[in-house]
Amino acid sequence: MQLTSVLLSSAFPAYEVSLASRPDGRVLMVLARPGAESSSKVIDAGALTNPTQAGLVIRQVQRDLRLLEGSLKWHSPDDCWISIELPTYHDRPLRQPPIWNWTGRGHGRRF
Repeated sequence: MQLTSVLLSSAFPAYEVSLASRPDGRVLMVLARPGAESSSKVIDAGALTNPTQAGLVIRQVQRDLRLLEGSLKWHSPDDCWISIELPTYHDRPLRQPPIWNWTGRGHGRRF
């Protein structure tokens, strides 16, 4: 756990990193910076013992911090590859349902 706390502290030098255990076995990580709001994230206790899992947590928290700061955006005007409509390759629908003409059906029948 000491190794991982050193990794977390070195990954976020501008923040004060504090770890607190929770009753469910997970760990609450709080990143505090003087004069700014603190950010918190609940992480698995296994991430504290495994350096590779700690690296994943560090990348996730860095991404979340960039999103909060506004330096990373999900969508921008340059995202031309994101479209709402599904592509169609011809002007008609793939399956055209039959149109029932209730006035024309049974014209010749008498009850």
